[in-house]
Amino acid sequence: MNFRSAFAACAAVIVTIAAAPGVQAQTLSCSDIRFTDEVLRQFPDAPNFCLNVVEKDGSPFARFNAQFVRRLGADQAVLRFRDPDGRLNAPVSVPVQEGQTVRVGGRDRRVRDLQRGDTLSVYLPADRFELAYADSDEEFVRLTVVFFPISLAPAENPATTLPATASPMPLIGAIGGLFLVMGAGLSWIRRRVTH
Repeated sequence: MNFRSAFAACAAVIVTIAAAPGVQAQTLSCSDIRFTDEVLRQFPDAPNFCLNVVEKDGSPFARFNAQFVRRLGADQAVLRFRDPDGRLNAPVSVPVQEGQTVRVGGRDRRVRDLQRGDTLSVYLPADRFELAYADSDEEFVRLTVVFFPISLAPAENPATTLPATASPMPLIGAIGGLFLVMGAGLSWIRRRVTH
């Protein structure tokens, strides 16, 4: 067998292998990703809220859209994840560092400058409840990203606090009314005793 026929045979084998199903590089979808129990315990809706899957350094990451809700103190922000149909999940709390920036609409913005309703692209690994911010899948794959642990945000219970407009005037009025009734009662008793 000469060199030319050996080369042609190798090329045919390579083409056959490349065309074989399952050998080509496959793109993963949200249904292919398996979140660990830890992630599902914290975020049971993760499989339903996943928009697509991106591979970085050989590991799959689920991409989500999150809506910025508010800052929670100096070092926490509250986000709500949005599913493909636009529904929002329960709030989650994300640690933020002083001066931390995220990409929103192609621009770097400090977390403290985010407005309620701003949409962020976040990436969640399948094995831990941490997220990274990026503006696009390409940016996420290309850049070095920092992951931040996330946790469930404390639920707001408006019944435990009075509104800032509450006033002590009704209490003062009730005490004044009580004194008027006591004064009238004493007058009535004094009249009965003197007659």
